[in-house]
Amino acid sequence: RPSQSRLSIHARGRWEVGRPSPASARMGGRGIDPVIRGQGQTRLNILLDGAYVHNACPNRMDPPTTYASEAGYDRITVIRGVHTLRYGPGGSGGTVLMERDRPEAGAESGLSGRVYGRYQDNGYSRTAGASVEGVNASSYARAFAEYGKAHDYEDGDDNPVLSSWNKRHAGVTAGWNPQAGSQLEIGYEKTEERDVLYAGAAMDAPESDSETLSLRGHHALNDLWQLNAELHRNDVDHLMDNYSLRPLVGMQMYTPSESDTVTGRIELERLNAGNELRVGANYIDNQRMATMYNGMDQEVALLWPDVTIRQVGMYVEGLRPLNDNSNLSSEAGSSSSCRK
Repeated sequence: RPSQSRLSIHARGRWEVGRPSPASARMGGRGIDPVIRGQGQTRLNILLDGAYVHNACPNRMDPPTTYASEAGYDRITVIRGVHTLRYGPGGSGGTVLMERDRPEAGAESGLSGRVYGRYQDNGYSRTAGASVEGVNASSYARAFAEYGKAHDYEDGDDNPVLSSWNKRHAGVTAGWNPQAGSQLEIGYEKTEERDVLYAGAAMDAPESDSETLSLRGHHALNDLWQLNAELHRNDVDHLMDNYSLRPLVGMQMYTPSESDTVTGRIELERLNAGNELRVGANYIDNQRMATMYNGMDQEVALLWPDVTIRQVGMYVEGLRPLNDNSNLSSEAGSSSSCRK
């Protein structure tokens, strides 16, 4: 079964979970790139509350976790290897799901919230965030925000290492529960990063922005079957250059880039305790563009020449418990990919 743990991303770039965790890599002062069973990057499926967020930097300065915050998510599920086809094709190393909890119809009315903060003296890194949620029997709403900032840290010889960053992240979700077993939700979130430095790269990132709009819902058809559907649109804009945040070496170069992704899934799920069955289809469409220019605004190279990656898949999967310690699972699916 997939292991489930609470995720906390700290500025030192370590996953803090309740059991042995995946490894990770990091290019700058933030932005963790998970590695599961020796595989990372596009060999992992990483979803932020159901949405694929593909990096917009060809050098992968901004892995998907860059655009997440602790305030916006309740848990993380790490699935090692290919144990499900629900989240799209690929994912030979595994799947990482950052997820939110949602109240169902009839939930007790109330208002809850959470505030947190962190500080590290090396680099003067500080992060603060908050989330608040209001719930009644037929609806709910949640707002969350996080702000973080860090300076360059110092190595063991007190030499500064380029690693400073600034980040703002905020979002809101609102849901309607018209009856038991039915829910409709819309959500929006935005992340802004400014002046992110990278010691191991020839460029830094003055700007990196992400916006995600989501629509999801489920409806119980009867006592046995439920229909689930969700649709997400994510747009990432990124800029890197070699002169605005560091002394210029050589010719001025800058690269604006963008990566826009649409994620969709529709699924029929059997609601039988202990015997899971899902039949569904998923859709992922990513369009990316990255062009390098010199200081005279002349095109130097097409790093991503208006690339389109489209994946469509169908799946059937089931799970049946054999005893208290063992389960029998089976999956079957078909997918097609188009790149141009």
